[in-house]
Amino acid sequence: MRKIQALLILEEDTKQLNKIYEKIDLYKNMPIDTVKIRLASNLNEKYLEDLFSLNKKFASDNLLLMIEVNLIEVSKNLLGVNYKNESFDEPKMQKASFSFLNFLVKRGIRAFDFGEMDYLVKNNTNDKKIIETSRLINKNLRSLNKEVLSLCDLSDKKLNLYEILTGDSDFDFSYINRPINIFDEKSRDLLKNTYKNDGSISYKIGRIKNRQDNRSFIKESLILTSLALIDSPLYIEDTYPYLDIEGPIGSIKEYLGKIYDIKDKFSTLPRKEFYEIIKKDKDIYSYSLKIGNNKFLFIGNLTQKEILVNISMYVSNYSEYKLLLGNYGKRTIVKNLLLRSYEGLIFVRK
Repeated sequence: MRKIQALLILEEDTKQLNKIYEKIDLYKNMPIDTVKIRLASNLNEKYLEDLFSLNKKFASDNLLLMIEVNLIEVSKNLLGVNYKNESFDEPKMQKASFSFLNFLVKRGIRAFDFGEMDYLVKNNTNDKKIIETSRLINKNLRSLNKEVLSLCDLSDKKLNLYEILTGDSDFDFSYINRPINIFDEKSRDLLKNTYKNDGSISYKIGRIKNRQDNRSFIKESLILTSLALIDSPLYIEDTYPYLDIEGPIGSIKEYLGKIYDIKDKFSTLPRKEFYEIIKKDKDIYSYSLKIGNNKFLFIGNLTQKEILVNISMYVSNYSEYKLLLGNYGKRTIVKNLLLRSYEGLIFVRK
């Protein structure tokens, strides 16, 4: 199984490089390894040199700089055209895009986010066209460096997401950004099958609609706990309101630090044997998997009520497991395990 190319991606909604420079010390103290910024519209020589300088500074601090690129806007900028109906299918648009991407890769940029794919295939949004465009972009992107990381977003209204996300279509982006909702059975099923088929999802977390959105630490940390063992990056949106959510054992930022350490520790080890357990109880989400020589058990309460689980019915040697992570703090696994409201637990057997 592949090594995760990024563990936690932090989204910065800015094009101003000086603001990113000012935050480097902050990033170094956050549980992230990648920062995504938006490419400026005015691609003058000074801006690009500042961008490459910023990228070198990130690399020296063991951080990865990811660039959000709109290929249509870049091409129009480079070609000096301003037509509303320009299509990425036009050879001149592709040539300008790929020349610019190759230039960035040559200068050391190695992570890109191309955003929602619709704008690149707006005249023909079927599965085949989207997959062809994916291959074309990534073939050119990796012609100089096979290790380049690429992300995109996909709308689930216009294509067979299940086939693409479960790895059956040879979709060439490193990861597809998708929101995650473990409280929805279809979303959990997609997570399971993507994992089993070596699919490539970067799970979006943290979207807060407004400052009055009073998120529950326990509910949000349950989602994070369910994803800690999955070999996919976490993509953090609306960073600061989300990270500041406080709970009984600290903040979301502090809890993400524990998630990051787990992902980092096991990122290079082979994973197998994903089994969903306690399937008949829709109020519980639980699975077991193996990473290297370690056996893991995740169990989560999807409701506000307390639930008593006879764990011995599902895990015969449960007493050999020790707590790795829990969103209420320390717990010991026992035969009759009482799960509190939205409690998420990971146990490990070495």
